Amino acid sequence: LRYLNEVCSFLKFTFVYDDKVIRFFDHSIHKEGDKLLTIFKKKVQNNAYLHYDSLLPEKTKNNIIKSQLKRLDELTDSNMDIERESVVLCKKFISRRYPENIVKETYNERYQIRKDKRQGEKCEDW
Repeated sequence: LRYLNEVCSFLKFTFVYDDKVIRFFDHSIHKEGDKLLTIFKKKVQNNAYLHYDSLLPEKTKNNIIKSQLKRLDELTDSNMDIERESVVLCKKFISRRYPENIVKETYNERYQIRKDKRQGEKCEDW
């Protein structure tokens, strides 16, 4: 960390840990059994996502929803955390005037991908 803080004087890097949790950037690593759990959000995170009324192409704006939902899948193994945070994220996009039907459709696509992945993992364990 000292090296990072010396190289990037305009940013301050921190690393927080205790016996059960390690926090670094926007990750919180909390081990419970063989699962990694919990999504960590920095206090400064403001979730200022692109407004849907912006002049970017519609496809680009819709892919922002997909990429952010996919990012949640990669931050934790906890389905409960993912579902809770996905709903919060979708509400934020709707508040930024993203069409509700597009947000719901994208959410349902990611939900189905997670469901298929969980089923695939169970088959491998047989």
